[in-house]
Amino acid sequence: MDRDPRQSLTMSAGRDCLAAMARRRRRKKGSVQGTLLLLLVMGGLFVVVESFRLAGENPGVVLLALLAIGGAVYARRRWKAQAAEEAARAQREALLGYGLSDLDTLSGAAFEAWIAAVLQDAGFKTEDIQTSGDFGVDVIAEFEGTKFGIQAKRYKSNVGNSAVQEANAGAQFHGCSVAAVVTQSGFTRAARAQAAGMRPPCLLIGRDELPNMVHLLKGQA
Repeated sequence: MDRDPRQSLTMSAGRDCLAAMARRRRRKKGSVQGTLLLLLVMGGLFVVVESFRLAGENPGVVLLALLAIGGAVYARRRWKAQAAEEAARAQREALLGYGLSDLDTLSGAAFEAWIAAVLQDAGFKTEDIQTSGDFGVDVIAEFEGTKFGIQAKRYKSNVGNSAVQEANAGAQFHGCSVAAVVTQSGFTRAARAQAAGMRPPCLLIGRDELPNMVHLLKGQA
């Protein structure tokens, strides 16, 4: 059915009006932020100028002003670091409460974070590889001197032997003694057959083995 041209013009005008309003809001927000930044800069300049003016009577004033500014910068950085640590701790605690059914709903990155959280809670040192060039390893873990290269697979179907090959190659690249593939799903027969003959060993941890993941990894240390 053909649309009435007047209706199309009305809809187009409405979209243009909304877009213009959005642009005005962005400009207004940017203007407010710019004003606040300008006020902060002017305030800082006033403190410095006033400190130098008073320095004629008391040279220690400038030093105190600089110390105060440095202390404020350090306190802000420290606060941000503590906030990041608290957020990471809260995320780990939340992940530790997940069951098998919850793992099915996670993204690939969240599944990697769950593996790292469980291992950290068990005394492993972990490193999450957050780059595209991970060479088949998503999480590097270390326990009692043994280094593990772990590939995480949050799959709906069974994991094939290509994951075993990638994990083994990645473990060697990162200098790991043991390679492992961890999934909340299962493995194909080809994957299990290939893992059995790998050197260094490639540990396969599927849905049935997940509750014993920590024990299985520690058994390789």
